[in-house]
Amino acid sequence: MQQTQTYRERSRDILSKAFAELRDEDLLQASEKGWRAAAQIIKAVADNRGLNHAHHRLLIRLTHDLARETGTCERGLATQNILHGNFYEDVLNQEEVEEYLQDVAQYIDKVEQLLPS
Repeated sequence: MQQTQTYRERSRDILSKAFAELRDEDLLQASEKGWRAAAQIIKAVADNRGLNHAHHRLLIRLTHDLARETGTCERGLATQNILHGNFYEDVLNQEEVEEYLQDVAQYIDKVEQLLPS
């Protein structure tokens, strides 16, 4: 349970840093941190449920399951992957990164409801 809380706190902390990077116009770091924030909340749920989350493939599978469970649809996964890809390709502008980070924030809010208080 302690690790679940650590992942949850990391998710919020990393998301906050993503928005700070966005304000500083470092779109690559903002993008990567957006992806990492989403990954951390997924790890929190996995840890809470006793599920293995040691590999990227397992996080993707869990993201699909969470989409059905929370009604977040597959856009959550797509948004995460777009942000992760932008870190390497640098194709998004500031407005797009901000929109995707807002999506991640909403995703985290929704998924976080699956965790104990």
